Amino acid sequence: MAADPKEYAKRANEGMMLGYPVKIAGQHVRPDNGIGYHSTIKVFNPEKDHAHKVHELAQHLPLNPPDAKNTQIEPTTFKDRNGNDVHVLKLKGNSAEKIKEHNGKFAHMGDPQPYEYNAHISLDKPTWDKIKSAGHKTAHEAGIEFGNAELKRGPKTIKTYHHAPDSAEPKFPDESDFTAKMNVPKTNFDKSEVSLEKSEELIPAPSEKTYRELDLHHGTKSKTPFDSFDMKQHRSGFYPGVYTTTDHEEARKHGSPVRVKFKGHIFETKGPKHLDQLHEHSGGGGSGHKLVQKLKAAGYHGMNRGSEHIIFDPEHAKIQKSEVSLEKGALKNAGIALGMAGALAGGAQPANAGNRAPASIQQPKPQAPQYDHGKMLRTIAQVESNNGANTNHPVASNGEMAFGKYGLMPGTIKDTIKGHKDLATKHGKALALQGQQLQNYMRDNKGLEDQIADRHLSHMEHVLGKNPEHLGYGWLNGAQGTLNAIKQKKDIKNHWHVRKIRDAYSKGK
Repeated sequence: MAADPKEYAKRANEGMMLGYPVKIAGQHVRPDNGIGYHSTIKVFNPEKDHAHKVHELAQHLPLNPPDAKNTQIEPTTFKDRNGNDVHVLKLKGNSAEKIKEHNGKFAHMGDPQPYEYNAHISLDKPTWDKIKSAGHKTAHEAGIEFGNAELKRGPKTIKTYHHAPDSAEPKFPDESDFTAKMNVPKTNFDKSEVSLEKSEELIPAPSEKTYRELDLHHGTKSKTPFDSFDMKQHRSGFYPGVYTTTDHEEARKHGSPVRVKFKGHIFETKGPKHLDQLHEHSGGGGSGHKLVQKLKAAGYHGMNRGSEHIIFDPEHAKIQKSEVSLEKGALKNAGIALGMAGALAGGAQPANAGNRAPASIQQPKPQAPQYDHGKMLRTIAQVESNNGANTNHPVASNGEMAFGKYGLMPGTIKDTIKGHKDLATKHGKALALQGQQLQNYMRDNKGLEDQIADRHLSHMEHVLGKNPEHLGYGWLNGAQGTLNAIKQKKDIKNHWHVRKIRDAYSKGK
């Protein structure tokens, strides 16, 4: 029994799909049901597959339109999920294999596929008969043209992926944001899909309530004199900007504390769940750069996470005082004052009492061993792979496999490349690779894993501080997972991975 074209149209208008629009002999709409011709990559379930999640993966795939001249066609019939015959053109060749590969990337989404997926174009029977009788062998001979890949919800296009035709060398993967703003009835779509460019609820405009004048602290290892200290050299981390805090002791963990005066609008974040919503709204991915761009465009000068304040542009952060020099002056003045107090009291003083401070000031407090970034990297390599001797990592529950001596997960590799301009320029094509292709790329580019591990650890240090236990937990569970664990007062010290890191770090050099 042939499939009902109207039922097919009803399902299409209620669903969500990623695929290539198609023209046949200049016509782009099926005459039997008004649905556009297309070659489907994947059909999703809009009740459980959010458009942002689909886009988060799709934006990094090389969704080049198929090459019609080199794509063979075979008129045949498929059975739909109801057992009805569907007239299709089965696609063959390299472009068809790429479509099949893309389909596999979304295997964890949509409804289960109890059949082997094959790239194809569904047709009305008159068009199918015409192409079959003509004996065309390629899509080009049949007058078929493929457009840019589209993510669609019903008849509305949510996102178009602009890539060069498949016959050309693929360009840098599309990292554009969800910027399409559509005038469609709100009853048909989730609010976040109707206007993905702007959300008054998530990022309201700055107001008097967001304006702050703050005294903050910034920890720096720079040995540059205070009067020529350059804030522009202190821009790094998951969120690009100057990392400051209201907690003096927290700043000290990152180097010599410097006091900073800030005036501007601060965006208040409300915990991990809120940050997840903001990242999803901004285009997803592991990097916070897109979120910062959106906040800056809205008029904010910084954001806060608890006591931590990230200032987006150094011009909004004015150095107020060098706390190192203040502490030295205070120490000297305290010694003089105490010596004078003793003399005025008439107490017996050693001959040199006026030249030195009391023992309570003289004696330094015991300090913990200084953290060593290089030593931590070597520790991670030791724990993850015995310094590269065992890189046969097990497959994770999500089907992904870590790479190399540091046990870098695919997401970490891609987020780090995206987050650093020099790496993105040189290794941007790695962002579109999956599975074994990404493993091969890392293996072929000697030294890249060392660069990524070094940058990733620096990011972790900014977020978690220079605590080997927190970093050890974070290497396995991520920075946000570690912050959540700390907030929930989990027993991080006795976590199995943390114990390994701690033991190796204490023995390492």
